[in-house]
Amino acid sequence: MKKILVIEDETDIRENIIDLLSEEGYLAVGAKDGEEGIHKIWQEFPDLVLCDILMPKVDGYGVLTVVSKSPVTSTIPFIFLTAKTQREDLRKGMALGADDYITKPFTRLELLQAIETRLLKHEQLRLQAQQKLIELRTSISLSLPHELLTPLSVILGFSEYLLNNLSADPVNLQTLEIVRDIHNAAKRLLHSLQKYLFYAEMEVILSDAEKITKARHSRFRITEGDIKTAISAIPESVEREEDIHIEAAQALVCISDTYFHKLVEELVENAIKFSPAGSPIYLIGESLRENGLYRLQVLDHGKGMTPEQVAGISGFIPKDRKLYYSQRSGLGLEIVSKILDIYQGTISIQSEPGSYTKVEVFLRLG
Repeated sequence: MKKILVIEDETDIRENIIDLLSEEGYLAVGAKDGEEGIHKIWQEFPDLVLCDILMPKVDGYGVLTVVSKSPVTSTIPFIFLTAKTQREDLRKGMALGADDYITKPFTRLELLQAIETRLLKHEQLRLQAQQKLIELRTSISLSLPHELLTPLSVILGFSEYLLNNLSADPVNLQTLEIVRDIHNAAKRLLHSLQKYLFYAEMEVILSDAEKITKARHSRFRITEGDIKTAISAIPESVEREEDIHIEAAQALVCISDTYFHKLVEELVENAIKFSPAGSPIYLIGESLRENGLYRLQVLDHGKGMTPEQVAGISGFIPKDRKLYYSQRSGLGLEIVSKILDIYQGTISIQSEPGSYTKVEVFLRLG
């Protein structure tokens, strides 16, 4: 419901306009003079303003001047209601940024047409600006990682070549160690860039209603084999293979295979990074038929979190970046949040400092 503010000092006119707009399905708010009008613009943030010119305290020009100075309110459509018809008066209002003039007396049809025209134009401009912002964000988000991937592939290729071809003579041991460190660092950077690209692609989906609808029609049957495949994509999983215990019931859920694999990968990677080697990590999946949900639980016995830190997580994104982002970019947790946004899933976190962290993700059954 669109909200319209009517700033008019004549009570009868103001009330009549408010009644007319209410009958047409608008939410109408009134102000008896310019001063109150300015206050209500900031209080109500209306979708459109109808404003008289000749008023006590602050006239219509004064209201428009104040509104135009703030980037928060300057784009609100502004229509003058006035008995003034002199060309210089019209020019003054337009120069200040007025969108239209309605001359008193006016008919019901004239008022409604002017309002509908300005609201439609404003919505079109808003959508155009939003689309340009999406295109710019998408272009930057998708092109930057690709620009980095090219030189990174060269680093990975040459470092792997040196590792395979340098002899293990004592004279080469220090060089081999340096090359191995370079190669491992490049692999970690590649993993981070792949996360960034995945995150950027999800941002594009979340900005497009049609893409969201299409994604939510996806169905995927969970098996333990798929979960193991997802975990194998984690670079550190090889060293912790004996620590990871999987017990997952098969079920058809509302998510694509790609996004399910990524969800598991990020949750388990988080558990690996914040629990010591040798400590168990449990991944348990079960169907909650009575609720129409599939619960995926990841439990680790690592650093844990305080109640304040758990409470500070919005969409499973830690706010204490110094503590929780020290070993990664933080994109992993944001990816989990975005996946759940797309597929209408939820998350629950329980933790005790120095003891455990249990993360439960709930997906809709297919």
